[in-house]
Amino acid sequence: MDPTSSTAELYKAFAAAQSELKNPEKTKQADTGKYKYMYADIGDVLEAVMPVLSKNGLSISQPTVIRDGAIILVTRLQHESGQSIESEYPVCSLNGNHQAMGAAMTYARRYALTSLIGVAAVDDTDGADAAPVGEGERVRISSSQAKTEINWEAIQKDIDSCGTFKRLDNWAEKIEQRKNVWPSSYYSAGKERVLQNRLDLANNQMTAARDSDDLTNIFTDLEAILEKKVPYDDLAGLYRKHEERLLLAQHPLNGG
Repeated sequence: MDPTSSTAELYKAFAAAQSELKNPEKTKQADTGKYKYMYADIGDVLEAVMPVLSKNGLSISQPTVIRDGAIILVTRLQHESGQSIESEYPVCSLNGNHQAMGAAMTYARRYALTSLIGVAAVDDTDGADAAPVGEGERVRISSSQAKTEINWEAIQKDIDSCGTFKRLDNWAEKIEQRKNVWPSSYYSAGKERVLQNRLDLANNQMTAARDSDDLTNIFTDLEAILEKKVPYDDLAGLYRKHEERLLLAQHPLNGG
């Protein structure tokens, strides 16, 4: 976020607006095949927030810029005084597939806007006594039980044998249950191993994409399955890698 030299009026107006802003109504349902969740699309978000922002002399613009062959979305919160703050969000590479770029842009606009103004557009299934989404509840186990399980070679082998996200979710839940009981090095290494295997499975699924449209559909499903379980930038990096691979394969010099 890059504030201008003087943003006092903007922040005062924004504070007033936030006291009135409410989360947009979630009218859309996504079904990943494993679970369902409700969300608000970009239209729902704009409908919910724009009247409040306008009432307080605020407006939103979301222009794009091209940098290093990639589309960057700029989300700017502007005040009638001329003051503004903005954030940047990497959308996708400039690949000529307008359908895929449009899908990525729609997601980016919603994600960047809700992050900037502080509203939620997707169901939050976290709870005060729960681990991150999909990690299950934190339950107590005895120290003696946990300590009998400490065998890093066996733990690593078992995690690496997981061939589905569900099995990795089960391992993530098991690791959370042993927090503060296992040595911290085992706990940290176990979480890192689960993370890497989730990314490896995501990479394998993207590798199977037949074209850019197929890749976009796979990526959209993975976004839902892995939300809050892997860093978004890591998942987006895999998408860009496979996007470039498919574009290269389509190049006339490569027989595409």
